[in-house]
Amino acid sequence: METTRDYIYTRDCARMVVTAMETVRTRIHGTDPHVRKIFSSGRPLRIDDLLKVAEHLFDRPVPVVHEKVVPGPNTDLSVESRVWTDLESSSLLSIEKGMRAVRADLRYRLGIT
Repeated sequence: METTRDYIYTRDCARMVVTAMETVRTRIHGTDPHVRKIFSSGRPLRIDDLLKVAEHLFDRPVPVVHEKVVPGPNTDLSVESRVWTDLESSSLLSIEKGMRAVRADLRYRLGIT
């Protein structure tokens, strides 16, 4: 529950990917063509805080199943990009607005008003 992740709305991420692809031609010319770009909102959020937002928006508790953590290799789970940070935008949807958009889409698709 204390794990931190970065959540980004799909359309925001898609816009960032398109911008990166348009930019890649000019930025890597004559340099190493391999770039690892993390697309993120830049607003890390703990899982328990994400659940609180969801419960508030959907007016019901979110069922959660806890499982034992299995120790394994230490994987880099960075939630911020260290390259081409100028591609990020402050106009990204907040987690609340993104979840509201998802809720509205679900209701529309299910015929719920």
